[in-house]
Amino acid sequence: MTIRETDQLDGLATMEDGTLILLLIDDLGWEDETAHLDMLQKKINAYAHFVASKQYEKILKDANVDKFEIRFSFSEQPTDTCLKFLQIACDQLNEEIEISFDVRVTEEPEEAAE
Repeated sequence: MTIRETDQLDGLATMEDGTLILLLIDDLGWEDETAHLDMLQKKINAYAHFVASKQYEKILKDANVDKFEIRFSFSEQPTDTCLKFLQIACDQLNEEIEISFDVRVTEEPEEAAE
């Protein structure tokens, strides 16, 4: 799954410290920044709803979860506008339901010149 499936979790993991990691895989480019940010917002909203409604309890019946993190895995470096948007969204969600964000870029390595 990826950012395109806005109603699906891309990945889920629990950490020993009680953190539930929600993986969000963003494999889109930034050619259409407005559409990309709109899709990202929809996906973040779905993840926030998943946490706020405690849907994770149905999946992780025995897990002791008390912290939440959305871990973004971007295939391309996010734009400045995207980083500002993520900061605002993180601040708001952290106040409302205590979700933190972790942003990572997993760009494909360039092929070596022969």
